[in-house]
Amino acid sequence: MAEGFGKKYLGDRFEVRSAGIEAHGLNPSAVKSMAKKGIDISKQTSDIIDPEVMHLAINVKALEPNLQFYKAFFGTEPTKVKENYAKFELNNPPLHFSMNVRPYENRGALNHLGFQVQGTEQVIAHKARLQAAGLVSLDEINTTCCYAVQDKIWVHDPEGNAWEIFYTKADSEFESAQAPQAGSICCAPSAPSELASVDSCCK
Repeated sequence: MAEGFGKKYLGDRFEVRSAGIEAHGLNPSAVKSMAKKGIDISKQTSDIIDPEVMHLAINVKALEPNLQFYKAFFGTEPTKVKENYAKFELNNPPLHFSMNVRPYENRGALNHLGFQVQGTEQVIAHKARLQAAGLVSLDEINTTCCYAVQDKIWVHDPEGNAWEIFYTKADSEFESAQAPQAGSICCAPSAPSELASVDSCCK
């Protein structure tokens, strides 16, 4: 809406764009409200300021005490909270930090790591780069993971740590595309050597 008003009243003197650390598309209600004011924002796009943002997800045994700790530690409120999940989106440094309620005796507290990019074409470009380097990726297009609809790829390091490169298309009311299994990593698939014996969500 601010971009619409800016373009209308500032004219060609400035280049006005909507941007943030996540792009979720246009709000239909905003389009209707602006149309009533004679301003068409139906062609606007929401662009990400930083093309790639570091993502780190950890497992926690209880959400609330960790939520209170990280609110104090980061000095900000989370951007998303569910009964078994919370996410912080930091601007400085650019980091998306999330917590998943999971038992982790066998796997450790690290859930998964990743980079968020600003479009599916960048996910595909990273896939080509990784394949050229000899790394095998697992593709998940239009999947539901961590309460969001995403296009992504996964790779694992030699220790079995999961890395994702993903584009968030929209929020979701559901945690994943399927019910998470006890002890699974949401939403990282198991390392190749474990695929036959360990279930995980978003696989």
